[in-house]
Amino acid sequence: MKIYFTKKTIFSLIIIGILAGLILIAQHSLNIYQIGLLSLVGINAILVISLNITNGYTGLFSLAIGGLMGISAYVSGLLTLSTDYKAINLPDLPQWLIAAQWPLLPALLVGALITVVIGTLFHWPSLRLKGHYFALASLAFTEIVRLLASNMKKITRGALSLTGVASLSNLWWIYGWLVIEVLVVIQLFRSRHGRALIAIRDDEGLAQLKGINVAFYKAFAFMISAFFAGVGGALWVHYTNIVSPSSFRLAVIFTLFIMFTIGGKASISGSIIGAVIITLLPQILRPLEEGSVIFGINVPELYGLTQLILAVFLILLLIKRPQGILGGRELSFNWVGEKLNRLFPPIQDKGNK
Repeated sequence: MKIYFTKKTIFSLIIIGILAGLILIAQHSLNIYQIGLLSLVGINAILVISLNITNGYTGLFSLAIGGLMGISAYVSGLLTLSTDYKAINLPDLPQWLIAAQWPLLPALLVGALITVVIGTLFHWPSLRLKGHYFALASLAFTEIVRLLASNMKKITRGALSLTGVASLSNLWWIYGWLVIEVLVVIQLFRSRHGRALIAIRDDEGLAQLKGINVAFYKAFAFMISAFFAGVGGALWVHYTNIVSPSSFRLAVIFTLFIMFTIGGKASISGSIIGAVIITLLPQILRPLEEGSVIFGINVPELYGLTQLILAVFLILLLIKRPQGILGGRELSFNWVGEKLNRLFPPIQDKGNK
């Protein structure tokens, strides 16, 4: 049997190979702080792509990502915590849960699946809502999760936080899941199901007239988004080693939305670019806040400068490119070639005129 490779398949394999090579180089040449930043970039990219499934491709303005992350973070964290920690700090847990100490993969999958079930059951009645009404319902979901985490102290320890979570997330786990998510989303929106979701986003009434089950497909999109939000939440808690009710406050949600807005809706590449910019830019600008010497000039401490620069950058971007950096497009060899040709037009040979 012959195996045929399309250009898109070859492009995907090249990108995966380059990514694997970069991870190997990073592990042997970067320090712990730099590897931590790369890990955070990957986790944020997973979460922003998850946000893009509902908000970008389907047109559901959902603010539920904080609650979805929180559910998976607590579930997977409890499953991987050491038995000694749970016996001392959480003695009221069921005995089977105290005795359980799972590896990362099964804990992550269970956390993501429970996130899908709880999130879908809560949002199913509100899927008939549109616009800001659905946004408020999804925000209420996040607040309910936060309040439950604060008050269910026998399970979550409330404001004392769930500490001692093992450092199981690494670059291979994070970027492996990022690749899986990218491939799933690409295949989804090339299928008839993905085209149905885009049709709902463009004109819900017309999509319904064409026989598309709007309620089903909205729930379908939300479930896929919730699963990968759960994956991101599980990887996040095993990167930070701690989770508390304040871990998924509104500021976290709005930061993810800034990444989503900068990159552009309905764009996987844009989601990754937005995650890279907003994750790394504050770290690059941090020396300016703390005071430094630039070209022999002593720059005083300027606390809050990072937030100011990010705000100005976001405002200018929304004015010049309201659709975001990519705005529904994806990076490819052809796209890069076209941009380079515009910047550096080829020189024509006068002798051939």
